[in-house]
Amino acid sequence: MSHVSLPVILEPENSDLAVALLKDYFVPPDGVGSDFKGACFEHIGREWNDMRYVNRVTASDIVAVSCLDVDIPANASIALLGVDTEPVSDLLAQIPVDLDLWNATDDEIGPRSALFALWRYLRRYSGVGQSTTSKIIARKRPRLAPVFDAVIATELGLRDAGGHWQLMRDLLNSGGSAPLHLQLTALGQRAGLNMERITPLRVFDVAVWYFGNPKLTKRVKWVAADHGAVVPVHPTPEDGFAATF
Repeated sequence: MSHVSLPVILEPENSDLAVALLKDYFVPPDGVGSDFKGACFEHIGREWNDMRYVNRVTASDIVAVSCLDVDIPANASIALLGVDTEPVSDLLAQIPVDLDLWNATDDEIGPRSALFALWRYLRRYSGVGQSTTSKIIARKRPRLAPVFDAVIATELGLRDAGGHWQLMRDLLNSGGSAPLHLQLTALGQRAGLNMERITPLRVFDVAVWYFGNPKLTKRVKWVAADHGAVVPVHPTPEDGFAATF
């Protein structure tokens, strides 16, 4: 197993703050709607696990991806909804809908897998970078494919998306008798989330992204104060925080 450092927000002693951030992101107390567009990612248009569409990229998926602050360029959207519908659907059909990343084998997430073939196929489009590609796949297979962006990369000590799936699999299986994926499920449940809709990977993504995003530092402090939680010191690369492979 690779040695990786757990993001500080997911350390057990910081669970109260992690739950508070999840609540603020997904279930704001005013009941009107979240300030975060990403709260709609799993269900806008239709639920991600609507079995009629799990093997097809639809217009709802394209809108969902835009909720995570990236846009699929028009040329790629036109292709995904047109000439590339069938080849993308063929690849999705080879990727189980109910496979969790922590149970995935190297054959299922490695360079010879259908998942990786889908990644390569989507990266062919001009303007579709690593973050956008990860979010398209995460909308279609949220139990298996984690979101990747600059904040997540920094928090995990990654230079790019290479090795991200394998590293996350190791993290999700870390923790001995209480592996991280069960801890993430427990955090989601404490936050009142529908864990049939919101996967442990998404709990990881939101908690780590929220806490690690420098644009949200003040908001993290406000949320912590409202919930009586303590804000831990955020490690920096100079403190030795980096994932090692």
